[in-house]
Amino acid sequence: MKDSDCVKVTLRPSGATIAATRGKSLLEILTGKGIGIPAICGGKGKCGKCKVRISEAQASVMPTFLECSLLSDREIGLGYRLACQFIVNEDVEVQVSSDNKAESSQSSRLSLELGPSILPAVRKESLSVPKPSVEDQRSDLRRLTDGITVENGRIRRLELLKRLPSFLRENDFTGTVTLYENEIIDLRSKTDNSHILGVAIDIGTTTIAMYLLDLENAIVLDSRSIPNPQSVYGQDVISRIDYAASPNGLTNLKNAIVEGLAKLSRDIISDANVSSEQVYDVSVVGNTTMIHLLLGISPQGIALSPFIPVTAEEMIFEPFEVHLQESFPNAKIYIMQGISAYVGSDLVAGIIRINLENEKGNALLVDLGTNGEIILKSDSGMLAASTAAGPAFEGGHISNGMIAKRGAIDHVWIDGKGKISFSTILNSVTTGICGSGLLDTVAVLLEKGILASSGKLSEDPFVLHNELGAVTITQKDIREVQLAKSAIRAGIEVLLSEAGITYEELDRIFLAGAFGSFVNVSSAVRIGLLPDISTDRILSAGNAAGEGACICLLDRKARDLARALSNKISYVELSGCKRFSEYFINFMTFPKEANS
Repeated sequence: MKDSDCVKVTLRPSGATIAATRGKSLLEILTGKGIGIPAICGGKGKCGKCKVRISEAQASVMPTFLECSLLSDREIGLGYRLACQFIVNEDVEVQVSSDNKAESSQSSRLSLELGPSILPAVRKESLSVPKPSVEDQRSDLRRLTDGITVENGRIRRLELLKRLPSFLRENDFTGTVTLYENEIIDLRSKTDNSHILGVAIDIGTTTIAMYLLDLENAIVLDSRSIPNPQSVYGQDVISRIDYAASPNGLTNLKNAIVEGLAKLSRDIISDANVSSEQVYDVSVVGNTTMIHLLLGISPQGIALSPFIPVTAEEMIFEPFEVHLQESFPNAKIYIMQGISAYVGSDLVAGIIRINLENEKGNALLVDLGTNGEIILKSDSGMLAASTAAGPAFEGGHISNGMIAKRGAIDHVWIDGKGKISFSTILNSVTTGICGSGLLDTVAVLLEKGILASSGKLSEDPFVLHNELGAVTITQKDIREVQLAKSAIRAGIEVLLSEAGITYEELDRIFLAGAFGSFVNVSSAVRIGLLPDISTDRILSAGNAAGEGACICLLDRKARDLARALSNKISYVELSGCKRFSEYFINFMTFPKEANS
């Protein structure tokens, strides 16, 4: 790149600088460096979420028509612009809030009680073999494989084979062998006491979660999550599949995931004071589209009838094959088996985590994310479905919506004086509303009579918070909630009908995913998102997908179970299903009264 083509973007308050090509949008520059800027419309200037504040010197640049329509005169006067619309032709300073950076934030400790490791795929063996002699002229490799307990041991990695002669002689033909199943994947001196580590990854449409585990002691060292950096290219899987078909689209989507994983791994490994070279096993789960994009495989078949993915099978890769060699140079990358185009390995991992197959009676596992994956376990077997709930429950397509982070309204209630009250995450200054707060608000508006069962809002917009950073709920927002909750509920009813049971016969409902962990189940029942059963039968499964991926690191028998489950579960296709359409229309309205 010529100097004349280069501009400098300085980030405030950190002072970090980015060298960029002149003529690119600020959004393209920032996201290209892994700085997560919300842009749920894919950078088309429609959502207004990519708002940033630029330096005074550049603030005089004429705003575009779209910026004028989405930003107030006061905001424009203060230097706010839409990153997708602001073309960088000169050096510029931009203020990016800490919440917008694609930095991992430490999540709550993993709730899973892991217990002793049972049978991990990776293990260590001590090595002590006879030195070669005229009488013993075995090759170095044969000498090595004869000296370990595993049958048919072998080395597949050429670089490791090249290291073998010097390793044996420098260590007096002793040491430690690291094995993945029956493959030798590393050699270390006998004085090296570093532990074998594993990483579990859950790639969601909205969020990427990562867990670092000590596989020798079955301990979770840390767990973290970041917004999926792909969100700038689209908020749901269909919009990303569309983008993947554009020039360089698939490459950009793959690179976004790889960069996000690199940032997570750097932070989680650094803070644990360990080395990336100690990570020997990486377990990856996610919806089928996210897995395709991680692997750089075109997902076009997923979006077109008859909805056939390239793969939903278990796969194991070397890190360089999926561009993760810098993050996990010594690891094997295990991709868990999924079920179909729209029911991925994340839901299979969730089934393993909560042991759904052995749950007594009838039970539902519902992932309340963008893809709305549902599993019903009954006496007649297990059924799966997926319904396009959309991103409303994660703050997408909502006027003041945002993901669940600092400043988001997360809970809303009617206080003892009959007034509407709310809380924000970390008790911070209000910046928007996340999914759990949105559901609470709808439930409260129904109770107050401000919202009719038809979905008609008598106060449009309804002002929930009227100070700096005002938060309102509009008629359009209510419609988004109706569409999302009706899709989920209709999917549930179709599976119940297929199994020949009613919702009254459900013994348990497990709610998975980040949103499912924090939603007020009373609000979910009140608005008709979930069947009207006793709330003590509705349980949070936490991040069941991520925890299931952890189990697959610690017990390779869980990987066998994942393969078996995918063959046992019957997938019910909802597109074109007449009953789904009928249920969807019926559940667009809200229940007239609580407990009705």
